[in-house]
Amino acid sequence: MEAIKVGDNFLIHVNIKKAKNVFGFVTSLNFPVDALEINQNTGQPDVVMGKFLGDKATILANLSLNTTNNVGTLIIGYSLKGATPEKNGGGLMFSIRVRAVKEGEHQLVWSANSTVQDSNLVNQPSNFEDFLLKVEKDVPDTNIVSITIERIN
Repeated sequence: MEAIKVGDNFLIHVNIKKAKNVFGFVTSLNFPVDALEINQNTGQPDVVMGKFLGDKATILANLSLNTTNNVGTLIIGYSLKGATPEKNGGGLMFSIRVRAVKEGEHQLVWSANSTVQDSNLVNQPSNFEDFLLKVEKDVPDTNIVSITIERIN
């Protein structure tokens, strides 16, 4: 992964794998307000729907910022519509447009009440994995040489 630097705009991609009987999900993603800004699009969090549930899905997003406790909460609901069949497999659920505003390691944490649901709104077994995001100080006019490794079969 390319390093994220202070001032960078980037996408956080949320993927699902080993999915069974998915019709939708409800979750909250908590993040440090002083380190990350969720971009806005017409006054709403800039969340872009992925292809996993396809074009027969709707997404709702709401942003809550508590600067006293330094916690931002992005609440997301994502669901298929009508008599659409449940989905299995894996893929991109959604992406969030974000800007890094502070260097350091910042934890992105899913709320404990995050659920994946089937078409009867029954919670399905799920594991929402938290993520540690590292934001580096921007050093302009510096040559950066790096090595990447790619597995080949």
